[in-house]
Amino acid sequence: MYILVKIFEKEDYAEQFLQGTVYANHICHFRNLEDDQARSDQHEGVTQSWGSLTLETKNESIHIPKDDLAGPVEFKMEWTNRFNFFCMSQVGFVQKGDSAHLDFPEGCSGFGEHAVIILNRKQFISRIKEGIKETRYELFGHGAVIYDDNPPLDLCDPKIVFRKGERYKKQREYRFAFHNEWNWGPIVIDIGDISDIAVYRHQSHR
Repeated sequence: MYILVKIFEKEDYAEQFLQGTVYANHICHFRNLEDDQARSDQHEGVTQSWGSLTLETKNESIHIPKDDLAGPVEFKMEWTNRFNFFCMSQVGFVQKGDSAHLDFPEGCSGFGEHAVIILNRKQFISRIKEGIKETRYELFGHGAVIYDDNPPLDLCDPKIVFRKGERYKKQREYRFAFHNEWNWGPIVIDIGDISDIAVYRHQSHR
């Protein structure tokens, strides 16, 4: 069993979230991060990746082997640029004596020390759905991220926005994806105060 937790670098951010502010960054934000190894992923939204490349013309076929390429050849569909993500972590429990303690994923160690723990997942998701109705954006979907280094061949598979490479699997991410036709910046959603269904914890006190 997992519960949803949002981890922040600063206590102020955690307090704003408890007050109902959901801040969802654009997919390009994660692609372009350079100084945040925990959150950056230049491969977000990759629909297909090839280790080698074959170029075919009318008269010939030219094969470029892996060793002659600077890196894998990646293909991204334009439609994947129309998304913002609000990312959380799925946290389990570990038994210590007669009590259970939160077992934060190893991959979350670089996110920060300020955690907001969701006590009622169903109610939280409901408030996200209601909050997005007051904006011009749409909730495309939500769910646990699938970790797979081999994307599906279907270039229009909507699950692409819920896929990441296996190197991130220790993060146990749960993602809300919002469809954004308007801009390439962050979006802010007001879901109302959630202090009745969530609590703040400093990770050193978990």
